[in-house]
Amino acid sequence: MEITKNYEGDKLAFCQYLKYAQDTQKHFYITSADDACYGKLALGMEEIQPVTASGEAGKDFGVFKTQMPNRLLYKDLPLLPKGTIRYVEYAPAVSCDFNPDLLLFVCTTEESDSLVYEVGETYKDDIIHFS
Repeated sequence: MEITKNYEGDKLAFCQYLKYAQDTQKHFYITSADDACYGKLALGMEEIQPVTASGEAGKDFGVFKTQMPNRLLYKDLPLLPKGTIRYVEYAPAVSCDFNPDLLLFVCTTEESDSLVYEVGETYKDDIIHFS
């Protein structure tokens, strides 16, 4: 399978790359410079910046009326230690030709229940749940 660094187009947010890989079935990788959002913070690719920690970042999206909810969002965001991850490789699981460190499944609650039931006993110590 051929790996391409990126695709023709604008930068995406971390979560949008997941959708892009799913929709196009393409295999590629990104660095923190390719991420247009804050996925790079959660992955430990970069340290959280003071403007983000203050809640100022994101206020312009209009999701919250004040910066306090934004601040709480980043305060409670699970973060990997800086330097943990330098690259994120995306590939559809059915055509994955490498041994991934992490598989991320995008699915409904019902599908996730089936998935956890099927693989849960084998990988029970490695499954991370975010709620």
